[in-house]
Amino acid sequence: LLAAVVLGAHVALLVAARTFPDDFNQFHDYQHWPGASLVALRMVLWVLMLVGATGSSQLTRDQALSSFISRLVVGATLWFTAFPLLVAATPLVAPHRRRALVVGGAVALQAAALTLFLHLFLRDSVYYRLSSLSKLGTIGPGSRFATD
Repeated sequence: LLAAVVLGAHVALLVAARTFPDDFNQFHDYQHWPGASLVALRMVLWVLMLVGATGSSQLTRDQALSSFISRLVVGATLWFTAFPLLVAATPLVAPHRRRALVVGGAVALQAAALTLFLHLFLRDSVYYRLSSLSKLGTIGPGSRFATD
């Protein structure tokens, strides 16, 4: 349900942003109310993630799980806050460099977040060891499957 609401709001804001005729004066897509709303939506999602992760971390006594959640929060914070922080930084650069700052910076920061997520979730990772994946059999000649 949350994903459907976020997707609907995101699409509606993108459509609303395209109704503005002043593309010549726009150095990035966040200089009007739909763009500011998209930035706010990102920040709300970040706060929701923080609340959920903090609650989960406080409920566990497993140090490995708590450490995993902390690293997940770092990656998710980088992912969710990349655009809002870069948009907030645009007044600090020349107007003709704002689009490059937002687009280039977002690509770099979100690529860093994806790299962290890859390390967290790939096989032989902390997630793999903590989850039930490590207890599953493999498929192939000579493999054994758990039947219980």
